[in-house]
Amino acid sequence: FCYNGMNVCFSAALLLCALSAYLITFSGHRASRYSLCTLMLVLAFSMSENFLAYFIALACSCVFFSIFGNENSGIKEFFGRAVPLISVFGAGFVIYMLMRAVIGTNSYAVNTYFHWGTQSFSEIAHNLKAFMIKLFDSSVPGSKTAAVSAMCFVFMTAVAALEKRSLKRFFMTVLCAVCCVLGVFSLNIVTGGGTPYRTMLTLMLFTSIPWIMAVEFFGKYGKAVRLFPIAAASLIIIQQGITVTRVFYGANECSRLDAELGYDIGTQISSIDASADKPVVIIGRYQHPSPLVIKIDAVGQSVFYRGKTTYLLNYLRLLGFDFIQPDADTMTEAETLAADMPTYPTQDSIKEFDDMIIVKLS
Repeated sequence: FCYNGMNVCFSAALLLCALSAYLITFSGHRASRYSLCTLMLVLAFSMSENFLAYFIALACSCVFFSIFGNENSGIKEFFGRAVPLISVFGAGFVIYMLMRAVIGTNSYAVNTYFHWGTQSFSEIAHNLKAFMIKLFDSSVPGSKTAAVSAMCFVFMTAVAALEKRSLKRFFMTVLCAVCCVLGVFSLNIVTGGGTPYRTMLTLMLFTSIPWIMAVEFFGKYGKAVRLFPIAAASLIIIQQGITVTRVFYGANECSRLDAELGYDIGTQISSIDASADKPVVIIGRYQHPSPLVIKIDAVGQSVFYRGKTTYLLNYLRLLGFDFIQPDADTMTEAETLAADMPTYPTQDSIKEFDDMIIVKLS
């Protein structure tokens, strides 16, 4: 229910951001429309701060498309598109920050992923480079699509920049393309490092922008030729749909395996006579080896992979097993006692000691 509710909110926020960017860019300049767009952005930002980066990427994309599709575009057209987007974003951001100052917010994301001030510039640059390269690693679902999209983006940008042999055209096209790429990775630039893929909403734009460009690019050679990128994009959408379905099927399978594992561990602990009187300590972590489970960040990640005794005992409580939580001293002592124990599911991986019961996952 939690994830379904979150997906509904995120879908609504995506729609609000997209609608705002479209109205600002392509529907004329009216103060009432800008006020409406500002309100929509505040609502989107309130659902998740990830949409700050998403709107930045959308804004850069809208400016890029307007420049890419108009061979005579110059600085005036660039600022004519960019200034309204920047103004509405700035107003929405200020209102959101004022609301945040009054209401408060959870600092977990900032404390976990914000690296500026804690690392040197060279370290941050190296980490950003490694994160971007990792997107094309074969272990990441959709990496092949991302690679093809990136190559198409570079090719069409280069052709558009050079086709008129105009310095103005070259400068504007390259400037907008660079802004477009920086917009997609704006969340990483702000935090100074990689973030979980589930927070990278802009990656959807990373793979879709080149194909929207392609429709415009090939459209110059006739309507029939324009069908080629549309057909290619349709095939990619189908392929991505299959990949996402596999990922979330694996997540459901992971939940089922978690429940089986929890019942097995809980049953074995309950079979110990003193299980109601001694604290239980769970050492290590466990990830299901099933080929059906694709682990991407928290998606497909086993509950037992998170490795915190308090968290895991609360999970076992949901399954009907109520065990005593250990204190800090008990957990420290358990690390020493578990050193020679075998790992689950082998015999004696769940063992009773004088003052505690230990489960060793790894």
